[in-house]
Amino acid sequence: GIAGQGTGIFDLGGAAVALSAPVFLADTSSASTIKTSGTLTLNQGAGTALSRQAVGGALNFIGGTVADNGVHISAPAGNVSLESTSGDLTIGSGSTISSAGVAKQFFDMTAYAPAGSITLTADKGTVDVQPGATLD
Repeated sequence: GIAGQGTGIFDLGGAAVALSAPVFLADTSSASTIKTSGTLTLNQGAGTALSRQAVGGALNFIGGTVADNGVHISAPAGNVSLESTSGDLTIGSGSTISSAGVAKQFFDMTAYAPAGSITLTADKGTVDVQPGATLD
């Protein structure tokens, strides 16, 4: 999988970018951005998903057009943002975007971190969340 760690922006200029992974994960307290003014395509990749138990990170994906083709994006108790700056934003069937709350066991107590947020923006196009996609 691909894990966003630390704070920073990976700006690829106007390149067409295609990323493939079994999961995209926001690591604890991270604020990571992948940005291009070209096409940004997120594809479901083969392999073993990451098993980290991250909490409270943020992943941002910015592209001229953005297509999530069945990818799992996870930011437990964190934030996920997908933004298309000049075209459409498509969340395809089979995609899962999650910023769900988290329960952590500490000895005989359970502590809870509330859910974060999911932001989907198309500045000059449409947001298309297709049937079979999950926003959690």
